[in-house]
Amino acid sequence: MPAKGQVFSSDFFVGLTIFLIGLSILIIFWNYTNYKIRAKRAVEDLSRLALSISNVFFIEGEPKYWNPENVVILGFSNDGRLNWTKINYMKEIGYEKTRKMLSCPYFLQLRIINATNDFLIFNLTKEEISDAEFVAKAERYGILNSSIVRIEVIVWR
Repeated sequence: MPAKGQVFSSDFFVGLTIFLIGLSILIIFWNYTNYKIRAKRAVEDLSRLALSISNVFFIEGEPKYWNPENVVILGFSNDGRLNWTKINYMKEIGYEKTRKMLSCPYFLQLRIINATNDFLIFNLTKEEISDAEFVAKAERYGILNSSIVRIEVIVWR
């Protein structure tokens, strides 16, 4: 009389293999989805930070006519226009201190370009963007020496 309910060991291994393949696919999909969510949040955070930093070009700072020795809060405009003297002071302050005063924990590039994209008027960065996982850019327009200029703030990590 044949025994009922016997399980062959090959059936067990086939079932286990199918289960492990399904579990592996689920884990890969889960990790991919989590990475996409984290990447989207990181880019959104960097975009908010870049926009926040770009606002510095449109405030006066503290004190109103600051210099590298007495600056408390960075601001690069006076009377609604960009102040070239304050912008040049950024080079004296240096990249690291400027980044610290702007509360930027990531790499940063500040650029001012003429309206026709002919030439770069000002550039402050420590290194070029390379091997960046996430990059965000804020672009604003202002008036510098009676000319319209494009202000770019690029933040990456």
